[in-house]
Amino acid sequence: MDQLYDALLIVVPFMLVALLGRRVVAWCVAHGMVAGLEERRAHRVPTPHGGGVILVALGVPLGLAVVWGFQLPYGWFLTALLVASVLVAAVGYLDDKHEISARWRLLVHLVAVGIGLYFLPPMFDFMPLWVDKLSLLLASGLFVNSR
Repeated sequence: MDQLYDALLIVVPFMLVALLGRRVVAWCVAHGMVAGLEERRAHRVPTPHGGGVILVALGVPLGLAVVWGFQLPYGWFLTALLVASVLVAAVGYLDDKHEISARWRLLVHLVAVGIGLYFLPPMFDFMPLWVDKLSLLLASGLFVNSR
């Protein structure tokens, strides 16, 4: 039974992406979600964007199935990261449609990291817990905001 479960975790998402991927991209194009050639973009030709929705729609439930199905260590932390990733994906999707300012995108990223950090066990035993968490939050802000 475990081998069947393992195989389904690989095969089913692959089949769903293969079946739905082109439709999601076509839907993005039909709704005008095409990235133009701007300074913020790395593309050399206009490119549909918003198709990452399929990754979140499949990846988060799959990730939760893996975390709890295999009873991975730090399950609550991993669950918090998966749930917080929905916030990041949502702001990314809204940015694709409506051009959200960098300030709001960074704030959502920091909130998502903060959710994960809440469930993360202490990383450094030589500093107070609040310094540990704050330093990791600031480091993630620098990582997200750097080019």
